Amino acid sequence: MISSPSLRRNTRQPGSFTFEKFRFVIDDDLLQRLSEEQEAPRSRFHDQLLVSYLVSNKKSGILSDIFVLIKAGVVRIDESSNIKLCPSWIENIPQIILYDMWESGWNKDLDIENKFCISTVLRENISRYWKHCTKGWTFNKEMKFRHDDFEEQRASFQVIYDERVNSIDGIGQFGV
Repeated sequence: MISSPSLRRNTRQPGSFTFEKFRFVIDDDLLQRLSEEQEAPRSRFHDQLLVSYLVSNKKSGILSDIFVLIKAGVVRIDESSNIKLCPSWIENIPQIILYDMWESGWNKDLDIENKFCISTVLRENISRYWKHCTKGWTFNKEMKFRHDDFEEQRASFQVIYDERVNSIDGIGQFGV
């Protein structure tokens, strides 16, 4: 079950496409400047500060998402500060990612043209090892996640989320 304090830390909203919106702010020039060692310290600091702000929990909440993936054993930070897949990442995919893939339709079978622009490595490996069945998700033919458990967690989260939103916005939306 998700606790109310965790909702306060991540500013992402359901249905938002935070990662996709970054392409409008972080362009190839900025990425090139960040990768160059001889960049002027002041300019490099400005670029790093911009990226830090964008991924912060105050702005997008992506930093929280990265930490969740690190804690789950899906990604790691290497010596050069790059985000890399862990060796056993495929076994550690959180069920929320599998359900998002299924419900949004970005898996290899449903999104043949890869309109969501998800890495081929991710899509192919997830499709190869994880299978959706009537009772849940199997990994290498072994049941790992059950639909009933996920729906219970989702309903519980929704109640907490609604309570949190109502405490922030009030119940003015109902004319009270």
